[in-house]
Amino acid sequence: MKEKPTVQKTSTMQTSFDARIESWGTEIRSVQKRVGRRQALGAIGILVGIFLLWLGLSFYGTTVAVIGAVAIVGAALLLIQASNIRFRTVKRLTSEIQRACQDEGLEKKDVVKTLFQLGRVGKTSGQTRNEILRAVDPGTFRVLIKREADEAIAAIGRSRHVPVGYFESRPPEGDGRCSDNECPCPSPGTPISRGQGFLYIPPRVVEMRRDARTLDALYTKMKRAAGRDELVGDFRSATVVPRQGLYHPILMCRQGAERRGIDLEVAAKDAAYWWKTGLVPLRPTPAARA
Repeated sequence: MKEKPTVQKTSTMQTSFDARIESWGTEIRSVQKRVGRRQALGAIGILVGIFLLWLGLSFYGTTVAVIGAVAIVGAALLLIQASNIRFRTVKRLTSEIQRACQDEGLEKKDVVKTLFQLGRVGKTSGQTRNEILRAVDPGTFRVLIKREADEAIAAIGRSRHVPVGYFESRPPEGDGRCSDNECPCPSPGTPISRGQGFLYIPPRVVEMRRDARTLDALYTKMKRAAGRDELVGDFRSATVVPRQGLYHPILMCRQGAERRGIDLEVAAKDAAYWWKTGLVPLRPTPAARA
C-alpha cells in the first residue's frame, strides 16, 4: 500500500522543490548573462574588424588591415567560447535536474513549468533555459511553447487597430468571382473585376465576428471552435471555403445581389471599401428599399 505523504513530508518536499528551482533559476540567469555579454562583444568585434579590414585594404595599408583581421579572429573566439559555455551548462544542468527528480521525487513537468513561468516574467528566459527544459521533458516543453505562441497570436490580434464598427476580411490578390451559392451564375462563378461587385454581409457573419474583428482573433476563435462538437462542421467549412457567409462576407455579381433582395447601392459601396481596405462594416447588409 502506498504511503500517504504527511503534512511535514509535503512541506519538506515543497521546500526542497523551491530551493532547487531558485538555485537552477539563478544559475541559468547567470550563464545567460555571461553568454549574452560574450555574444554581444563578439558581434561588435566582428563588425569593427570588418570595418578596419576594409579601411586597411582600401586606404590605410597593411597595419590597419592586420588589426582588423585580429579583431575578427578574437571576436570569433568569443562567440565560440559563449557557445561552449552554453553547451556545458545545458548538459550539466539537464543531468542535475533529471537526477534530482529521480532521487528527491520531484516531478519533471512541475520543474519545467515553473522554470518556464519564471522566464515569462523575465527571470530565466533565453536559449539556454529552452535547451535545458526541452532536454528534461520534451512533451511538456512543446505544450508550453505552443500555448505561449497561441497567446502571442491572440495578443497581436487584440493590439492591431481595426476601426470601431468594422472587421477584417482579406480580399483576393487579383480579381474575384461570385461566391454566392444561391446565385444561378455558372460554376465557378461570374468573374468580378477588382474593386467591383456587391458585398453581402449575412447577420450570422456579424454575430460570429463581433468578438473576432481581426484575422488573428478569428484564427484563435476558430481554433477554440474546433474543439466544440457543435461547431466542428462550421470550422471545417470556414477552413475549406472561407468566404461562404460563415466567417466572411460573400462577394457576388449583380444577379446574385438582386436575388438576395439587398440594397444594391450599400452593397456596392461596401464591396468597393472592402477591396480597398480589407475592412467590412460590422452590420448586416440592409434589404432593398421598397
